[in-house]
Amino acid sequence: MFGWKINDYDIKLELAKCSNGIVYMARNRSNGQHVALKKYHLDKASKEDAEQIRDDVLAMREFSHPNLHTFFTAFVNESDLWVTTPLMCFGSCRDTIKNCFNTGAMCLGFPEILIALIMRDVLAGIEYLHRRGYVHRSIRGSHILLNQTKAVLTDNSLHINTKLNDIKITDNADGACATWSWEF
Repeated sequence: MFGWKINDYDIKLELAKCSNGIVYMARNRSNGQHVALKKYHLDKASKEDAEQIRDDVLAMREFSHPNLHTFFTAFVNESDLWVTTPLMCFGSCRDTIKNCFNTGAMCLGFPEILIALIMRDVLAGIEYLHRRGYVHRSIRGSHILLNQTKAVLTDNSLHINTKLNDIKITDNADGACATWSWEF
């Protein structure tokens, strides 16, 4: 059981900052489980951004796939929305490369087998979204989280709720769609 109040959690440390909030590692006081706790600053968000955050949380509730980041609970404290999610112990692909595979002047990157395993999981998550008519639109290392057993797509990009049938196809001068993610 996960709490619906900020006092139900002991915030341990800040994991990341992004344009719309801060992600913390926290411990659930009732069961001792460590979680990621994202704080969205709704008072600093535009009306459109606040609606997008709401829509993304609602969309996350619809999804059930091992390669999509889920959430346990969401609640409002003062003017902030808090979303409790599983803690992915290795963080994002970007952070893992920076912290574990960077030898100073040269970044070695992930071993090929690890890249293949991450891509398998990411593609399974993309396939699940596409079968339901959704497009992620911002797949990159900072939006792929890792733990000991899998990789998951996260919705930090706030674009996960774009429906496939809402996309308007417009070509640029050379016939290529300039704004679509590589998944197309």
